[in-house]
Amino acid sequence: MKPHDRSSLLRRIILPLLLVFTLTTAHADEKSAKLIRTLSDKIASSKAYEILFTASMENEFSDVAGRIVVSGDRYYVHVNDYELFCDGKLLYTYNSNEDEVTIEKPDPNDHSLLSNPSRFFKMDEQDFDNAYKGSVAVGGRTAERVELTPKVKGAGYRSIRLLLDPQSGLPVGIDYDTDGAGTVEIRISKITPDIAVAPDQFTFDKKKYKDVEIIDFR
Repeated sequence: MKPHDRSSLLRRIILPLLLVFTLTTAHADEKSAKLIRTLSDKIASSKAYEILFTASMENEFSDVAGRIVVSGDRYYVHVNDYELFCDGKLLYTYNSNEDEVTIEKPDPNDHSLLSNPSRFFKMDEQDFDNAYKGSVAVGGRTAERVELTPKVKGAGYRSIRLLLDPQSGLPVGIDYDTDGAGTVEIRISKITPDIAVAPDQFTFDKKKYKDVEIIDFR
């Protein structure tokens, strides 16, 4: 076969394959975008919600139970020795092991479920590239897997994997591939929407922690 004929044959073989790959990728990205929109819309429709979960990281900790309550930009997180109180303007992080609390402004670029859950569920396209990665078994049930890759480096993680219930569209798991520190696996046991929230749920009450050391980073 002449070189020209071989080149022509390769083009006829490769171009259709490239077209199929492009169409498949586009379809996958459309599906991941739809799943993310469904998740964001469902979370946004709830005035206040509670998340119960466990967190694990290989060789570090395993099945640490936690609780999250969110209402708009306000949130409360309790996991292990830490409690986080955010009133929408300031974030108080209380460490019961050290008996100290730090005060700072919440980082608007923090996409961690454990430190800024209200921001986590606002998954803007400007922040992430997304890709559908098929279904996977999680705790005996099937979940749709979506991978989010941050567009800006320095986030502290390489990617976030959302494991979404195909019926409800809500997450049953979230995995963070951290930079050089392994994978943090969060498994969600329950999400309760439209809960009643106590007025002081998101406020750090200094009267309840009389001897606490206060470290102010504002």
